[in-house]
Amino acid sequence: MLNENVKDHGKKTKNNAEDPQNREINSNSLEISCTTAPPAPPAPPALKLFSNLPNKRSLNNVGNNNPFKPKDENVLFTESGTVESEDWEISEQIKNYLGEGGFSTISKAIKEVLKKEDIKPLNPIGVTMKGIIEEMKKADEKYRQYEYNDEDITDNPIAWTNPDNGKIYIGINSPEYSHLNNRGESELNLAKIISTIIHEGLHASSHQHKGLQPQTNKEEGNLDYDEYVTDYFAREVYNKILPGKDYVTNYFTKGLGGKNKMWGGNIVEFMIQSKHSSLEEIRQAYAEGKPFNELDGKLLEDWKTYAKLGKIPDLPNQN
Repeated sequence: MLNENVKDHGKKTKNNAEDPQNREINSNSLEISCTTAPPAPPAPPALKLFSNLPNKRSLNNVGNNNPFKPKDENVLFTESGTVESEDWEISEQIKNYLGEGGFSTISKAIKEVLKKEDIKPLNPIGVTMKGIIEEMKKADEKYRQYEYNDEDITDNPIAWTNPDNGKIYIGINSPEYSHLNNRGESELNLAKIISTIIHEGLHASSHQHKGLQPQTNKEEGNLDYDEYVTDYFAREVYNKILPGKDYVTNYFTKGLGGKNKMWGGNIVEFMIQSKHSSLEEIRQAYAEGKPFNELDGKLLEDWKTYAKLGKIPDLPNQN
């Protein structure tokens, strides 16, 4: 934030200046004497113009009324590697990170967050990134145009949940599941692995395994309701299982130049704080298929501005 420091160096007034007309010259002594003008009357008090204007907005462009308060604590953006991850077993890594019964622990937390009992046990399937694309093509014709990117392997899907049957596929060789340790060596990123499995577990447990996909237009930037709401609930599940640990994700909005800007899960907080929808209404829409209240009007524009520029909007006051 910028600090505006105003320095008062002092000013000379006209009354403190010397007036040439008051100077008298004595030709005999060549001495100069001065007469002093009477003091000027005090200036009238300044008029208070525009006294009803609102207070100046703060430097972060937030008004002093009801600013949106993002809640992205314990959310960490994942920087993808550039080489394929080493082979690893899903069940083994779950056990390493969560102990015995790790899948049951995740399922229990999902049930609590979604308030939903009819959730199938988690059983993610480990495949390659190519294997994910093959499964996608078999499931729906809209994926037929997908091709594996050999030149940039970071462009390939790292996980996918089949919306027809809820089966979860994890691309175990994705570079996103590895990172460099303190010695500069590549090693598995267990936090990213667990975060992804939880995220996909939410997809599988959502209404008809589709969640908010029917309400989501993938062509509209920074408005991926299904993925953003999934990530919000996934962070809640992660915090139940691993309180205080960072949930690792790449579901961030895109700012200028396509750079990652804000955590997409904050769209839920935005809808709640603006009184557009309650958390319970969002949960029911996502988990049970109840009506979903999409953003519109000024709230939609405020969200898009925040998502792209990071400008915190003022929210309407609603009691």
